[in-house]
Amino acid sequence: MSMKNLYPTLVLLVSSISISSFAQDKEPYTLFVDLKQFCPEPKMQIQEAPEDCLVLSPVERLSVDMAKVLDEDELERKKACERLGTLFQDPKYKDKNLVLEVEDEDKEKWHIKFSFGYSRSKYYNSDVHVESSKVNGTFTDFKWQERHSYEYFKLDEIKKPGNTFRFLDEPTSTFGLTLDKGHHVIMVSVFHLKYLKQNHQSTQFDGTINGQGVNGIVTENKPFDGNYNLDPSQMYLRRFENTYWNINPQIGYGYKINVAGNEKTGKLTYTPYAQGGFMAGTGFTAYKNDQDYWATDGYDQKLQVKGVSASAGQRVDYQKGIVSVFVDQKFSAAKIDQPFLDGRAKYNLYFAPVTFGVGVEIPTKKKKEIKKD
Repeated sequence: MSMKNLYPTLVLLVSSISISSFAQDKEPYTLFVDLKQFCPEPKMQIQEAPEDCLVLSPVERLSVDMAKVLDEDELERKKACERLGTLFQDPKYKDKNLVLEVEDEDKEKWHIKFSFGYSRSKYYNSDVHVESSKVNGTFTDFKWQERHSYEYFKLDEIKKPGNTFRFLDEPTSTFGLTLDKGHHVIMVSVFHLKYLKQNHQSTQFDGTINGQGVNGIVTENKPFDGNYNLDPSQMYLRRFENTYWNINPQIGYGYKINVAGNEKTGKLTYTPYAQGGFMAGTGFTAYKNDQDYWATDGYDQKLQVKGVSASAGQRVDYQKGIVSVFVDQKFSAAKIDQPFLDGRAKYNLYFAPVTFGVGVEIPTKKKKEIKKD
């Protein structure tokens, strides 16, 4: 296209990510922008009218699977206009199209976001080795379950004294902090987990109960059958739970992929990630008293670190402005060593939390000062 009788065409080359392929970046696409819309009546001394360069209206897009659309928040317009003015003054560009490469602002600054969400988690069976004066041996496929505490979402429960904000703590929940720059994300999370044994489960046990050798299927808490006489060969493990102050803090790295949208319509992103951390909290175990069928001997555990953990997960965010909503799903594995009755319990814990929540970004962009003559 001749440049002699028409305003030159500005070609902006930016990179994009295809919606249909998360793993690879597409080849750069091209946007044609009429200079009449970019800088109305551009002059040789572009600095004389900087405010005229604040409008960018893409006329045509050559690709329909672009994951990113240029808008006013993604370009440093004043710098672009100044550079454009410099190119206008260069005689060698008189009969040529101009190419201007502008970096995305989001790639150059850190974004800080706090998040909170309600979590549901699946806990998988595991082999549990216990050592104590009552029970000593190994459970095979010991069954764990989640304590969800739905009742604290009910209005009647919230109205009770001291319960107003207990819905933030009692159900399983996750607090998070993310710091991202471009595609790279540092992810910090604190998963407040609550899990306990499934009551009256029958499982394979190899070891001793009250000093008697057992190798076979046992019920870990024999239900009352009308007989008050104690059976030393039967197990009466009343409670084995980890629900109070139990947390799983983790830190890790994620790679954020822009799926669709922009600053005006809101952005949809997908972030696969990996994390590592530790398990901590208190616990409670209890066994039936030897003399009284209905009495229980309980053992409280002090707040302590119980083991280490690792997770692999994925997260989908939709953000508009500083507010976002998200769904986060991950699979975690932890190695646990904790108190059990008057001894210890060791096992691998496998769990898969799914979190639905909201996030708020802390604004980091400085407001531009308007100078008046």
